[in-house]
Amino acid sequence: EPAEPEGPPTQLLETSDLVNTRWELLVVPREEGWLPSDDFLAEVTLLADGSVVWGGAVGGPGTGGRWTLNGETLEIIRTTPLGLVSGRDYYMSNALAEVTSGLQLALRGVIRSYNAIYPVAVVADFVAVRQSGRFVRDSGED
Repeated sequence: EPAEPEGPPTQLLETSDLVNTRWELLVVPREEGWLPSDDFLAEVTLLADGSVVWGGAVGGPGTGGRWTLNGETLEIIRTTPLGLVSGRDYYMSNALAEVTSGLQLALRGVIRSYNAIYPVAVVADFVAVRQSGRFVRDSGED
């Protein structure tokens, strides 16, 4: 008799699974980190040109970044308009996604961050759930 699988089913993501997708993130700050202690929601859209659009608690004017899938590691970099002063965040995840009960893809990872006051440290954990649809940047051209 075959053994019951442990945990939810998984899928190794490829670039085509990530291009022009939007993800909702639940960010859980680590006790030893310097982020505020309450959990918060964020959003990120991974665009075909490698750029990202941030929303929720981590969005705002001048916030940008880029993303890349390198082997089995997804790295999403969040940049801010003041550079080193306001810091940079690295969202790192294994590209092995869980398939949720709602048949959505979910990734688990960590956030490494630094700024002018704090050195590089792992400051939070996150769970990212892919939202339905594909998204593109509106260029304003018809």
